This record gives sequence, structure tokens and C-alpha cells, in this order.
Amino acid sequence: MLVRNILKKQKVIYLVLLSVFASACNNGSNCPTPSPSPSPSPVSCVWREVGNASSFFGQLSKSPNNIGAPMILSKDEHKLYVGGYINYESGEHLGVAEIDVVDGTNWTSVADSETLFADSFNLNQLSSLVINDEDSKLYLGGQYYDGESPIVYSSSNDENWQMVQNINSDMGFNARYFTISSLFLNGSILYASGYFNGNSFVASSYQDGEWSNVGNSPEAFNGKSIYNLLYHNGVLYAGGESNLTSGAALYQSNGSGVWQDVSPQLSNAGAITTLAASGLAIYAGGVLSDYSGAMILSLPFTAGAQWLNISEQIGSVWINSLQLNNDKLYAGGYIESRVISTPTNSSINWTAVWDATNQLDGPVANIVVSSDGTVYADGEFSQKVAKLVCE
Repeated sequence: MLVRNILKKQKVIYLVLLSVFASACNNGSNCPTPSPSPSPSPVSCVWREVGNASSFFGQLSKSPNNIGAPMILSKDEHKLYVGGYINYESGEHLGVAEIDVVDGTNWTSVADSETLFADSFNLNQLSSLVINDEDSKLYLGGQYYDGESPIVYSSSNDENWQMVQNINSDMGFNARYFTISSLFLNGSILYASGYFNGNSFVASSYQDGEWSNVGNSPEAFNGKSIYNLLYHNGVLYAGGESNLTSGAALYQSNGSGVWQDVSPQLSNAGAITTLAASGLAIYAGGVLSDYSGAMILSLPFTAGAQWLNISEQIGSVWINSLQLNNDKLYAGGYIESRVISTPTNSSINWTAVWDATNQLDGPVANIVVSSDGTVYADGEFSQKVAKLVCE
């Protein structure tokens, strides 16, 4: 009992002392100086080569303005796929390679054009590479001559490739020279755009079956190119350059086969080479009509909205790739900073994605941004494929 009473008295004295101390601190006197919070370490970023890309790949793309060299991430974001010229033992030729970006250190070829296309057609250029997130099928398209069908897929991400019907004969083209400029997957429907003998087209295939026209290709694309397809909110978009206005062309179709002209009515809008969309807007990238600078346009999804040029401060030459991630719009291409970004939910303020100018010594062909914000780029720079690492 005596011990318990002593402990109670000590507790009361302790509480009284705390109260007095707090009162004194509230009066601004006799208060201890708090320890300063440690300053956050400055973030340092560097563009690092992905695996052995610089030695594995040759010149990724040999097309004007570096269009090509397609790059995609698998659904689980463990594998990165790149198409382009690869240094095989038999020499440099087109192919597709993959690398495990989590644990891998070396690239592996999954499609060698010398063996894959030897008996069917000749491949000049790879333009498109898409992946089906449900069954991991890889689809590739490009520029061909003297061949049968220019779209193939791999059912198991290996070298067991198969053809997606014969788009050349299905569409009644039977052309010797044939180009697939863009591919886009929407569930089980594969969309393809391209051109033959000066005529452009947009076609679709359901579950790798017979190809059919998506309406009549807009007249604006005749003799010109459709560079990019995008499916968003139930609408298919086709972007390229127009023979009607000598400028940019963008058309949309809601699946009925009727195409509607939504081209930017800007006097200096040139070719649209890449498209991206969020719930708020559609974005188009490319080049100005006089080739004096890069072009990035924004069209909000609101009634009566007009196209806005959001790239006036960029300058440079050409936009090859647009990517959206976590309320940011990323752009890469023939631009001084190589890769830039801006918030999409506030006023446009383009900034360099770190200082790529001194680290990527050539133009960027494509960019991919993972869900955690990791940026990958490929193109005609020394690393061939690079990843932005921040510490």
C-alpha cells in the first residue's frame, strides 16, 4: 500500500511539471529549440542503356524522321519489346526483340525477318507493334513488297509466328507494294491503316479473321499517309496528312463506317504522326506544315471546343510519340530536350524529362511510360534503348 501511494504521488508531481512546462512554452519562454528536419536529398536522374541495347541493335529505323522503331510494354510491365534493325550473326536486318526490364540484362530476338518472312514476303520497315493484354499475342506490321500478308502475330511470344488472314487479298488490293502504317487493338478487334498504290485505307479484323473496310477511307488521305490509329471512348481516330488542305488530317468513326472530319483548322498544322487521348482531351503530335517546328495540338472533349496549339514554346522539328500517364502528357522526337512533359490538368508548361540533351545524342523514335512513371525511350542515340533512372 505504501509503495502504491508513493507511485501515485510521483505521477501527480510528473503531470503538474508537464503542465507547467507546457504553459511556459506557450508563453514563448524556456522552450527547447526543435531539431531541424533533414533537407531532402536532391534527386539525380540519368538516362541509362536498357540491357545490352547499344550492341544488340543496329540502326533502329532507317525511315525519314525516324518514324518506326515501335516499342511497347507487356501488361505486367516486366517485358519491353522493340522492333527495328538487329545485329544478327548473318548481318543487320529487321526483327523484334524483348528484355525483362525487372531482372534481365540481355535482349533476345523473338522475330527475325530473314527467317520469318523468307518464304512469304519481303519486309522493308517495321512500323507497328501491339500486344493483346488478354492472351499476350504480339502483332507487327510494316512495309512490304512481293508478298502475301503484311500482318503477323505470335501466339506465344516466341518465333512461332502466324499470319492474320491476308489483308492484301481480303481487301481486294493484290498490290505488290504494300504498307501497314499503324495497328491498334481494341479487345478482339485489330485495326490497321496503310496504303497501296497511292491509296490509303483503314480495315478491321475480328479475332484474326477476315479483313473488312471500316467504311470508305476519307478522300483526304488519298495519295497521302495515315500515320496513326487510336480508339478511345467508342470512337476510332485516324490521323495523318491531307491532300485537300496540304495540312494535318484527323477523322473519326463511331463504328458505323461513316468518317467525320475533325481535322485541326489551323493554318500551320502539318502532318499528324502520333495520337493520344485521356478522358478530357485528344492530343495530336507531328510537324508544322512548313516543317519549321514541332506540333502538339489539344482538343478538349467539350461541346464546341476548338483545337489548341500547345507546343508553341517547343520549337525544334518533329514529334514522333505521345504518351499519357498520371495526369501528365509526354512527348518525344526531333526536339531539343528529346523527351518533355507537361501536366494535363493545369496550364501547359512543358519541361524537359531530365536533361536528355547531353545524355541522348540523337532523336527519339518512341517513348513508353510505365504505371509508376518510369520513362523508356528508343531511337537514334548511342544507347539505342534507354530508361530514365532517378535516385
